[in-house]
Amino acid sequence: MKKFFCNTFFALLATIAIFAVNTVQASIAPLTVIATYTFKPDQLQKHNKIIENLIYKTQQEPGNISYSMYLNPFNPNQAIFIEQWKSAAAHNAHLASKHFKQAHKILDPLLAQKPDIQVFATGQSLPHHTQQQLDQQKSTVFQVATIGSLAQGVYDGDYDYKRLMQHGNFGLGTFLDLNGEMVAVDGTFYQIEADGSLKTVNPKQIVPFAQVTFFRPPFHTQISNITSYQALGKKILQTFTNKNIPYAIRIAGTFNALKLRSLRKQKKPYPPLTKAAAEQAIFNLQNVQGTIVGFWFPKYWAGIAVPGFHLHFVSADRTTGGHVLGISVKDSELCIEPLHNVHIYLPNTKSFANANLADEQLHQSIKQAEGGTQ
Repeated sequence: MKKFFCNTFFALLATIAIFAVNTVQASIAPLTVIATYTFKPDQLQKHNKIIENLIYKTQQEPGNISYSMYLNPFNPNQAIFIEQWKSAAAHNAHLASKHFKQAHKILDPLLAQKPDIQVFATGQSLPHHTQQQLDQQKSTVFQVATIGSLAQGVYDGDYDYKRLMQHGNFGLGTFLDLNGEMVAVDGTFYQIEADGSLKTVNPKQIVPFAQVTFFRPPFHTQISNITSYQALGKKILQTFTNKNIPYAIRIAGTFNALKLRSLRKQKKPYPPLTKAAAEQAIFNLQNVQGTIVGFWFPKYWAGIAVPGFHLHFVSADRTTGGHVLGISVKDSELCIEPLHNVHIYLPNTKSFANANLADEQLHQSIKQAEGGTQ
């Protein structure tokens, strides 16, 4: 009887020990969270600034690996958040954070139904479409057409923003007829018109050229007192460990001065980009807060993408923005993500097929039209 009691007691201790180890491992193992929120009609778009602020602050949390929002292309009132956390403790800290509670205090009454929250620990299989989506997003930039075709005056296309939005939450581009600049930040896509005003993009709009990615920067640093585009470029280049790959770049903070442009709507027959850019609208901003979104590509990508830096700006109050021609940084956070995959969609249109993308003067015309720095 004594021997039976001892064996049972030690077996119980072993079970408790295994449970404790598993509990500890579960608390420190990475988590993936899929949260689906269905809003009452029109409430999602009306409150997108609150969601953008929540996304930005969440991405700064030390326990967050990635935090992205997707709009359901079949339901404009539904937002799907895919979150990756270093541990359950990190996720719990997020739920207890001030910015999470403040956002949900405003957003929860706007929901049409209770959120659907799914939590997956390491070792569990994610839904196939979710895992496939996460795999495709890793360090990937998705591009429509080429900068060379845009330089040749191909301002139409057969690809719309509804499809583009499925490939990224961060990026830049333009619209049918070269009607303004596009900037995407924290999952919201904006059109910057010739007068410098902003409006949200209609998913049915056509994409002549764009680059987007799901932004997950592993590198963050503070920058300040940078007085020119060239000085900024030099500072950023110092952070690159591999200058043979592209990078996604985000600069958020306060800017002493910005020289911006937005392109004016063109009519057929379309002029080349250099001629269209000669008629561009120029804006000069002083002491403004906002976010710069952009990419850097090595020189060997010339003709496919803009070689060097290609940057667009959107103000913090989401009232203005444009293509960056000049810049002076007061105090900002620089975030950088190396990109190891480039996916390009090439239009199946007559205008793209007839463009002379081997023109020897193409690279010079791109530099003249896009400006910036290498």
